[in-house]
Amino acid sequence: MDKQALQQHLSEIAENEVFETMNLMPEIRAALERTAPPKPKHVWRLANVAAATAIFAFSAAAVYAVYQEIRGGDPGLEAVNADNQIIFFDETHTVEGGEPYDLAVTLDYAYADANRITASVTANGMAPQSDQIAVYLNPTLTDDAGNQYVWLPVGGGGGGGGGSNSDELVPFSTGLTANFDASLLTDVPEELNLHLLVEVAYTTADDPMGMIFLGATTFDFTLPLNPGRVMDTPQTAEADSMDMTLQKVVVAPSLTRIELCYETTPENANWVPFGRLEIGGEVVTEGQFATAGIGGQPIESWRPVQSDHYSGCTARWGRRMAADY
Repeated sequence: MDKQALQQHLSEIAENEVFETMNLMPEIRAALERTAPPKPKHVWRLANVAAATAIFAFSAAAVYAVYQEIRGGDPGLEAVNADNQIIFFDETHTVEGGEPYDLAVTLDYAYADANRITASVTANGMAPQSDQIAVYLNPTLTDDAGNQYVWLPVGGGGGGGGGSNSDELVPFSTGLTANFDASLLTDVPEELNLHLLVEVAYTTADDPMGMIFLGATTFDFTLPLNPGRVMDTPQTAEADSMDMTLQKVVVAPSLTRIELCYETTPENANWVPFGRLEIGGEVVTEGQFATAGIGGQPIESWRPVQSDHYSGCTARWGRRMAADY
């Protein structure tokens, strides 16, 4: 194979195996410009593998990230994954009670900062096609201090089972990325000792409303905690004769949290928080907030809770707000 064919071959390998955001092409081209000593024809196949390995060795961390994928659709998590801040565990437990379906649950990865704690899990097993099962995961997160973290309205999952009248065993898989509210931590530690209980249930096509408990397992793990940056000097402004007070802003790599209080709205009126965030005059993001309870407390539905004096809501953007941490 001549030099031109070799260059084309290795370029195709790099373009197919490396994400677009990993710009290794300058190193690849530089490597190909260097003239290698000729090799005997009979060792070409080994030389081809060795050359590709050498090219990818220019950035071991980048190559590793290619195969350490996260579930997409979350700009904040994608940003911290690009910074190698997500911890990949790949720890698998067989589930007691799940033996009929050869059920196993894997803790794929996790991450923690001052605004949220994320844990991603996957359940796999085998089931007869005739069962047509749909599998559901219910994670509960606690820590060594006895805190139980409530859910945040971001993230998701997906998967499924078989779908015919055959008794042939077919694999099923379902995954879930669970996000929990970390704002209950008044003193932010350097790391958290966490316990993730994952309960597994399923339904069948014959009874799609009948949830059947299958089993549970617990993962014990430790995560470093990014404290983020805090602005806690309240600021009050008036909008349409209603006072609104910005109590606190916490900017962390995966999420920005805004604690906003406002006077009780008129009776029978719905108040929907909508905002725009600018940094240095540039609009970073705008849109309707995802809302949660103040101080990591649960609320009924994801809407602000009204009281006689103030109604509080926590506004969150699932997008990275600052570049350096």
